[in-house]
Amino acid sequence: MNAVGRPLRGRHRIPPSLSEPEVLRTMAAARSRRDKALLALLLDTGLRVGEAHSLRWENIQPDVITVTGKVGDRVVPILDWTRWALLGVDLPWTGRKGPITKDGLGQAVRRCLRRAGVQHGTVHILRHTFARLYLRGGGDVFSLQQIMGHANIATTRIYAELERADVVERHHRFSPIVRLLEQAAGSQ
Repeated sequence: MNAVGRPLRGRHRIPPSLSEPEVLRTMAAARSRRDKALLALLLDTGLRVGEAHSLRWENIQPDVITVTGKVGDRVVPILDWTRWALLGVDLPWTGRKGPITKDGLGQAVRRCLRRAGVQHGTVHILRHTFARLYLRGGGDVFSLQQIMGHANIATTRIYAELERADVVERHHRFSPIVRLLEQAAGSQ
């Protein structure tokens, strides 16, 4: 209970995400050009599997793609490398027997995760991974909100919750003592 007698609001659980070594193993576990392109797309853009499934070539421009998501259409940045990975892939997505369903794309991702030794999480873990690594790499929560198509910033802020290792690393990087010591060493 807080000071006014209301129950304390529980902390949001940090969504599970892959570590960088797990991401690299997952990418390496993709056996087909389609699966490599799918993983690249999901990890570069944070798209939901359903949004990736609905992607068409006419939605891909040089620096952005237009996707239809849970909250309507939105424009999402995309790297040239990811666009290159998509070349030669049929959109809508196909397999040996023809068009692939959204669930079929999810199965392809799960196979890659299993081959990489990742037993935890669902296909959505790639979306969480994108968000966590985006923020860890220096991206801000406001641009992440736009990229991910969250209607409410509170949804996006969950990804900004830092794990202990993140806090320690940032402290070691940004503590004022670090700059003072560097300045003192430079003046000697």
